Amino acid sequence: MKCRLPLTDKELESAAGEICSSIDQKKWLVSSLKLVMKQVAEQKKMHGRVYFPSIQRPQLVKTILIGEAYVCQKRQRRRIKHLFPAKGVGNPELLFADYLMIKLGELYVRITGENPTSGGIKGAHSRFKRFATPFFEAFGIGNFRNRVRRYIAWRQDHKI
Repeated sequence: MKCRLPLTDKELESAAGEICSSIDQKKWLVSSLKLVMKQVAEQKKMHGRVYFPSIQRPQLVKTILIGEAYVCQKRQRRRIKHLFPAKGVGNPELLFADYLMIKLGELYVRITGENPTSGGIKGAHSRFKRFATPFFEAFGIGNFRNRVRRYIAWRQDHKI
């Protein structure tokens, strides 16, 4: 069975062409990007899901109904469902997006030898942004500009 990646081989080669100078570098980068994309696709599939506790066939589900209870209020009784995992407040963190950004930054540094930059204020994109944009669009991850800023600040904080 063939693994289907969100980007085709031609799109991967064009993204690699943004930063590679030789053919050997390009081949190595494309094979590395395929591995990273497979890992991120698996993490995205698992994001926000838990295994249903079944002996016969474990499967991924979003929530498991643990039980229900009635809450007596002033004029009515309301049924409350207890679910696992409990949904947190606010926007869910996309850990696979952070992983993708870190891996793309690592590959960028290995190929170019330069630290990633975010580009100019007036909209001119840096080489790193031009390299990383197709991957975030393919996985449907939004807020790319702020993710690049946070990643660059994270690298500076850790002195990488």
